[in-house]
Amino acid sequence: MTQEFSLFAATEKIGWMTVTAEDRGSDKDFTVRWHVDDNGRGARLEEQVSVDAAWIPRRWTIHGTSLMGGSVNESLQTTAGRAIWTSQADNGDIPWDGHTAYVPSDGTGWSWILLAQATVHNGGHLPLLPSGQATTTIVDTLKEDGVRIIELSGVTLNPKYILQHDDGSLDGLMDEHMLLVSPRLEDAAQRLSEIRERLALERLTKISDRARLTDAPVVRLANVRILDVEAGTLLPSTHILISHGKISSIGASTDSPEAVEIDCQGKTLMPGLHDMHSHVFGPDALLNIAAGVTNVRDMGNHPQRLADLTAAIKSGELLGPAITPAGLIEGRSPYSAKIGRIVSSQDEAIEAVHWYADHGYIMIKLYNSMHPEWVAETAQAAHSLGMRVLGHVPAFSTAEQSVLDGYDEITHLNQLALGWLLEPGEDSRTPLRLTALKRASELELDDPRICRTLELFKSRSIGVDTTAFIIERLMMSRSRETIEADAPFLDHMPLAYQRDRRRTYVPASGPEELETYRKAFLRLLEIMGLMHREGIKLWPGTDDGTGFPLHRELELYVQAGMSPQEVLRRATADCADHLGHGLTRGRIKEGYDADVILVDGDPLQDISAVRQVALVAVSGALFAPERIYQDMGIKPFATAPRIPDHVRS
Repeated sequence: MTQEFSLFAATEKIGWMTVTAEDRGSDKDFTVRWHVDDNGRGARLEEQVSVDAAWIPRRWTIHGTSLMGGSVNESLQTTAGRAIWTSQADNGDIPWDGHTAYVPSDGTGWSWILLAQATVHNGGHLPLLPSGQATTTIVDTLKEDGVRIIELSGVTLNPKYILQHDDGSLDGLMDEHMLLVSPRLEDAAQRLSEIRERLALERLTKISDRARLTDAPVVRLANVRILDVEAGTLLPSTHILISHGKISSIGASTDSPEAVEIDCQGKTLMPGLHDMHSHVFGPDALLNIAAGVTNVRDMGNHPQRLADLTAAIKSGELLGPAITPAGLIEGRSPYSAKIGRIVSSQDEAIEAVHWYADHGYIMIKLYNSMHPEWVAETAQAAHSLGMRVLGHVPAFSTAEQSVLDGYDEITHLNQLALGWLLEPGEDSRTPLRLTALKRASELELDDPRICRTLELFKSRSIGVDTTAFIIERLMMSRSRETIEADAPFLDHMPLAYQRDRRRTYVPASGPEELETYRKAFLRLLEIMGLMHREGIKLWPGTDDGTGFPLHRELELYVQAGMSPQEVLRRATADCADHLGHGLTRGRIKEGYDADVILVDGDPLQDISAVRQVALVAVSGALFAPERIYQDMGIKPFATAPRIPDHVRS
């Protein structure tokens, strides 16, 4: 019997899965085909797995390509009391008792469904290979459809939700990014999405409440060293009074009989960080706060989901950063990103600009499949409404042409560099927008093309949202290795996250081609340094939603040649000014919002100290990152100051 599934992101179909099942007595064999096509990329896998009567996998093979085209050849064999596996992330050969389930490194949606089914059959708790434990709980039902919703947790940062019919058949899977459903549930997709959002909000609200150290209206942070990001100095130990979410006084005048006093033991107090390229979904809101990222620029999202998330944060229902959204406009094509507003004509693009303006957006982001000839009029419409224009470079165009057509900022360092690397007719809507970057190893800093582009950018005050972190991740990833970027934090993370980061994302013929990618990335860092020296504003962003990758982005800015002082100012005061809230955030001054973080160390001496966030003040309350991390299966990076026993915690 073959079962078909459709894969959706919001209302757009982005892929499919087929599952052919064959019974062998009490055992079952499954052949799975998994095809994702979103934003010109996606995994294409074939999976064969055999499970026993308790749904424990006995044999497993997975072949194909991953997100960006990297080769996948994964297998599991269980025999003679041993489990033997090989994957992109690791190899293993260990004793096996028949009651632990393997978690693939490069699995399909069916992999998660099988794992949930095995966990249910084993009483709701199941030990895992290579390590860890899965837990399942029935969290909701669709009575009219006869479907139970089973939460699978303990494996990834956020739960998966498995859809099981009353007759025992498996009808799909959903998480914060996608919805996978059988044909009989396609009509219920909207209801399922609403349930997913409600379940996520309930979970995250509980974590937010537990993370709250105090919401006392007046708090005195004693014995802090304030980082003046504009002067680049760390001030002597002092005190700061926070009253009703504002910095009311600094220094000797902070005495207040009603204040809750917290001894910060000489740690560094600095403004909250900005991530200038994020895509925020519910769980990301908490992770950003835990990482000290209190302000984000969302660079493309599902408008209603983002509006709901922003409202929950503003109301205090959910802990999260202040979000400045960019309205994404994408052209309709076989390579479209299924997010934001997808348009098929110039008129539709201009209508999308007006829609975003009417909904409070102050900028638009154009994407890969926008027709280059639509850019000028679209940008003109945005500018006439007081909106900025930024984004990817449309396929078959260049960063220079995009600027001439009205861009105010280029998104991603690779989108800038592709204008120097691609041949006429090459299509950046495909993974070529990553793989072509290896050609950067041959670029010289005095290349006339680079010089001409930078002169144009300087003449028009054009900035670049670099996302060096994600470019490093994709270009420097190596199978079964922990890259330099991940070394400080990876062993703090859940197993599935760790294994996901120990894969090769790019297709490569061997060590020589991987070395070319390494050299190319280092050359891109040199180009970043050149742009900084030429006075072109670089904006730190991650293209990630989880917060802590921003720490690596800031480290890369230092590697590119900026001083820690310049980087810290850029990630705080400069970003606040750029987003239009520099009169209330981005600095520690009397009258400003208490949008601050406490870090263990001196980031002026070692930029990596920003990883050690012990306390976050935001939205009129104090929060402990360690509590957020613990609830999300992450080993904390720092310990919060002790709160007096009589204060709510």
